[in-house]
Amino acid sequence: MAKKTEKKKQRSLPEENQSLEQLVASLRDFVESPPMEEFGSPQWFLPTGSLALDWILSGRIDGHGGYPGGKIVELYGDPSTGKSLLIAKAGASIQQMGGVFAIADTEERWDKAFAQLHGVNPELVVPFGHQATETVEAFTVKCYDILDRIPKGTKVLIALDSLAALSSIKEMTDIEEDKRIASDQGQKAKKIKASMRILRSKIAESGAILLIANHIMDNPNSPIPGARTTPGGRGVRFHSSVRLEMEKVSPIKKEGHERPMGVTMQMHCTKNSVVPPYGRCILDMYFATGIPKYSGLELIMEDLGILSFSTGWYTYAELKFRGRDLERIIGEHPEILTDERWAKPYFLGGEREVEEDVVEVM
Repeated sequence: MAKKTEKKKQRSLPEENQSLEQLVASLRDFVESPPMEEFGSPQWFLPTGSLALDWILSGRIDGHGGYPGGKIVELYGDPSTGKSLLIAKAGASIQQMGGVFAIADTEERWDKAFAQLHGVNPELVVPFGHQATETVEAFTVKCYDILDRIPKGTKVLIALDSLAALSSIKEMTDIEEDKRIASDQGQKAKKIKASMRILRSKIAESGAILLIANHIMDNPNSPIPGARTTPGGRGVRFHSSVRLEMEKVSPIKKEGHERPMGVTMQMHCTKNSVVPPYGRCILDMYFATGIPKYSGLELIMEDLGILSFSTGWYTYAELKFRGRDLERIIGEHPEILTDERWAKPYFLGGEREVEEDVVEVM
């Protein structure tokens, strides 16, 4: 009886005399690389409505910067720091670009009138159902299904407001059975981390943006008194490409009125995988109108050397003006926004001079 012999498939090996370009091309075919124009940097950005914020998020000042497409972005800060306002502005921007705006309102605080005030068309919003905003597992499945249903090339923004209000299936079961749920927080953090790991690849593939609002809370488990952290464990901060910390500086009050009409905010980009991180800007945020387009630019331009500041006056070329007049000055001199100094890498201090120690050899 003749024995059947199996022939092993031999992989085609690269030729020895191949050029580097040919070798790279063959390796790309072997690993099924995506087209280079789709690999790496974001293909699009979602404007925030503030040029200063666009700059620290994307390094662009041309009105086409902002939140990077295909990434997870986390907004975190104390209550009343404008997280929901930024989400509404982002929703208005995506609708203006002809994209889809979906929101998971886990806190049950969606305000139709407020969203309309900031440019959102409520008739074109996709709100998540109540079942999809109760648990981490349900939110993950619904996000994945939404991205599967949207045609390729469609710009999508999914907003989660907020992460802290999401529960887990086990937590919900324990509540129904009157069990203690304190021990479940570690398991909940693991589920959130798994959710971000699953959604990250899907978001990158679809080019969508997942915009997550989160809170800052006291950390009772830290040995350091007064230590604070964001809820949800480390999964979101690890899988986010951009993290923006929002901090109140002072209230904005109209003369003769006690109730604030807005707040002066410090925005600190604590993580950024698109442009150099740790960018900061201080800008005004008004509850009724949002962030003025040019607010906060003067400090960034001073830092880049575009403007100089002395005794309360800013100077550009031969122009002298107050900070409150910046919008008028840019309107009269739009070349300020095309100054070549905007193009330099945004590393504070530039190149560091390294002093070599002289070592005497005995």
